[in-house]
Amino acid sequence: MDALVIGQGRIGTALLERLKADGVSAVGTSLAVGPFTVAQDTPAPITFFCAGVNGFKPCDEDPRTAAWINVVRTLDLANERARQGNVVFLSSSAAVNNRDRVYGALKLVTEQGFLNLGEKACILRFGPIIRNGGEYANGKFPPQPLDKVVGILAGLVKAWRPGLYEVLD
Repeated sequence: MDALVIGQGRIGTALLERLKADGVSAVGTSLAVGPFTVAQDTPAPITFFCAGVNGFKPCDEDPRTAAWINVVRTLDLANERARQGNVVFLSSSAAVNNRDRVYGALKLVTEQGFLNLGEKACILRFGPIIRNGGEYANGKFPPQPLDKVVGILAGLVKAWRPGLYEVLD
């Protein structure tokens, strides 16, 4: 297998479909089936982290659970996966622009944990992501089309680029 996608929400599902369409042998898992258990037993040279408690409201409503899933368990698994290959973390512009909110603060802490993995880690910090043809008007950041985001992620399978990158346009 060439890739593991943890998270089968909108982005994880689209990424898995794109990887398979590109001929990449990939498997995905979701929070519903316990990604941390499945992922531990699935060898792959690259792992994409697309799972977690997403958004301001859910993180504000249950910050303890959000921290457990988005930081503790994610970094535990990232450290384990980095022993097998490269790891990619989908972050958010909220890590810088909204770090006073639970969601942004958790993203920032998780980014630091991935950065500690050195050349094994890539963090991509996106602005709001929309479905192709959709609309997003928050007035702060330009929307990121889903197909563009998935294309950037899929490109990392063939051309690895460690580090932290902001993708805001």
